[in-house]
Amino acid sequence: MTPLEKFMQSRKFIMRNQCFFATLLHNLTVVEQDDGTMATDGNKLMWSPSWVDGISVFNTTFVIIHEVLHVVFKHHLRRKNRDPEVWNIACDYVINAYIVYMGLRKRGGQPPMSPDTFKVYGDNIIREPSAWLSDKAYHMPKDGLFDAKFYGMSAEQVYDILMQENKSDDQQDQSDTGQSDGDGQPSTEDNIKANHPLPDWGNVDDAINDEGDAPSADEIREIERKLDQQISTAAEVAKGRGQMGVGMSQAIDANNTPSQDWRDVLSDLLQDQIPTDLTFDKPNRYYSTDEFILPSVAKEGIGNLAIFADASGSVSQPEFSQFMSDIQDITDELLPESVTLVQFDHDCSDPEIIERGDEPELVRRRSGGTCFKAPFEFCQNNGMMDDFDTIIVFTDGGADDYVDEPNVPVIWATTGTFWGGPPPWGEVVGVNFEGDRRR
Repeated sequence: MTPLEKFMQSRKFIMRNQCFFATLLHNLTVVEQDDGTMATDGNKLMWSPSWVDGISVFNTTFVIIHEVLHVVFKHHLRRKNRDPEVWNIACDYVINAYIVYMGLRKRGGQPPMSPDTFKVYGDNIIREPSAWLSDKAYHMPKDGLFDAKFYGMSAEQVYDILMQENKSDDQQDQSDTGQSDGDGQPSTEDNIKANHPLPDWGNVDDAINDEGDAPSADEIREIERKLDQQISTAAEVAKGRGQMGVGMSQAIDANNTPSQDWRDVLSDLLQDQIPTDLTFDKPNRYYSTDEFILPSVAKEGIGNLAIFADASGSVSQPEFSQFMSDIQDITDELLPESVTLVQFDHDCSDPEIIERGDEPELVRRRSGGTCFKAPFEFCQNNGMMDDFDTIIVFTDGGADDYVDEPNVPVIWATTGTFWGGPPPWGEVVGVNFEGDRRR
C-alpha cells in the first residue's frame, strides 16, 4: 500500500465513522511535504508521504484526527507569547486524552467509564489496550504524549501545570532564597522538553494570513467566526448521522471556553468605564491654580464589583482556593470601590462587603448543588443589582440555568466547560487553574 493509499484509507475510515471530523477535514487544504510528519496551521493539513509510509493505517487515522482537534480547539490561534515547543506539548496532552477516551468502546459503542474515572485509570488503558480498545478504536503511536489526568483541561491549564511541575532549579532557588544567578542552569522550558519529549508527529503551527504574516486582531476574530460556523455545521451533520458521541460533545464544549484570561477581559471591559465625567465639586489640587479651578474626575477606580463564587459540591477545594486567590488579587490590584462577595450553590450565603483597603475573609460557606440563577435572583430580590458596575462569576461550569440578561456587564470565569454550552449572555473566559482538578 502506497502512502497516498494509506492516507486515503484513513480519510475513508473517518468519513464512515466520524463525520464530525470528516466535515472539518474537508475544510483543510491537504498539502504534501517532502519532510517532517503531519501538522496544521488551521488552514492546511500538511503531511509527509515518507513518514506515513512508516506507520500503520490506525496510527495515520489517529494523527489526522489529532490535527483536526488542534483546529477545533483553536490551538493555532491561542499560543500568544508561550514557548512554541512547550505549547505543542501541552496541546498534545489535551488532544491525545480526548482521542483515547473517544476510542474506548464497550458493546453498544458507549465509553466504558466516566470521564472522572478515566482521569484516574486511563494510564492502564494505554498499558493494556487490548482489554479496552475495539477494532474501530484509534491507536495512538507508542511515542505519543498521554496522561489521562489532563482530560477535559485546556492547553493553557496544562501549560501552566507543566511550568509549575518542571520549575527550573534556578527559579526554585529564587523562590526559596529570593536570589539566583541562574548561569548555566536549564530553564523551566528546557526541563519540560527533556521530561516530556515531543513526538515527531502531530504538530500545530501558528496561524498566518494570506501575506504569510501573523494575523491581526481583526483577522483572528474573522478566523474564529468562520471556524465556529464550520464546527457548528460539523456537529449538526454528526448529530444527523447519530455520530455525536460524548467525546465529541465535550470537545465542542471545550472550544466554547475561550483561552483569554479573565484579567484581560476585565481590563478590556473596564476601558469602557474609565472616568470621563468631570465635576467641580471636588477640585483636583494637582490641577488647580490661583487664577482658575480645573474640574476633577468624578469617580476613580473600577467602581462597585460583585463577585459570585461557586462553592457547590462539584467545585474541588483546590479550585475554590483558586477562586479565593483571584478574588484577593482583584481587591489588591484593581482597587474597586467595593466588592460584594456572594458564595452560592443552589442558595446563597450572606454577602460579604469588602471595602477598598479591607482584608477579605474568603472562607468557604456552601457545598450543595449548583444553580446559576441563585446569586442573580438573591441580589435582585434584595435590591442590590443596581449598585453593581460589573459582575464576575467564578464557577466550574456545572449548571445550565440562567436568569434573563441583567443590565450589568457579566464575566463568567470558569475552570471547566458549561454543561449546556456557553451562557446565553456575558463574556466567558478561562481560569488558569494550576491544581489537581480531579474530584
